[in-house]
Amino acid sequence: MDSPTVWRGRTMQDRAAERRNRLIDAGFDLLGTEGVAGTSVSAVCRNADLTRNYFYESFAGIDELLRAVQDRVNDELRAVIETSTSTGNLEHRLKSIFLTAAQYFEEDPRRVRVTFRETLGNEVLRENANQGAPAFVLFTMTHFLDLLDGLSVPAVRSGDTAIAFTQIYGALAITIMDWLEGRLEATAEQIARSCTQLVLAVIDAHGWRTPLSQR
Repeated sequence: MDSPTVWRGRTMQDRAAERRNRLIDAGFDLLGTEGVAGTSVSAVCRNADLTRNYFYESFAGIDELLRAVQDRVNDELRAVIETSTSTGNLEHRLKSIFLTAAQYFEEDPRRVRVTFRETLGNEVLRENANQGAPAFVLFTMTHFLDLLDGLSVPAVRSGDTAIAFTQIYGALAITIMDWLEGRLEATAEQIARSCTQLVLAVIDAHGWRTPLSQR
């Protein structure tokens, strides 16, 4: 016989985690299709087929859910970027990162809206993105490349470096949005190549390459 806290072999914590994931799934679908304006507590609960009580079991309010949806997409993006090739020269590695990212967004355009479009117009999402971001750019230019190519990149939040990172993030975001929203006719390969050339130009303009990274 199941105990009061175990039902059909699943604990209360298991069931609560499943409900939370269902709410995030519903929030992702709504945010990625209807935007922030269409992502209300009622709409999320309806899509998840859960009551409002279960919503507040997992989230203090809609803002917390929006952050959870955005965090999930960012975590997925980091994970797929980590699978990019680690061989070849700097240009090859960069292109591999951008091609992997472009294909990730192309597979599900809702990811673009969650990551870029809605972030531009919503303070909660914008602030959440700023806390770990620009995650896409930071991972690409510091963690990944610094380890592999010995780039000499100064502190991200300081002076010219912060400006450069913000400019790169803006350019990449608009490029990917315009591409997947139909304003740019290009292949994922072309997008990756263009983004690579942009980042290389910034790296060279700031003198961030070391002799090791010239390989």
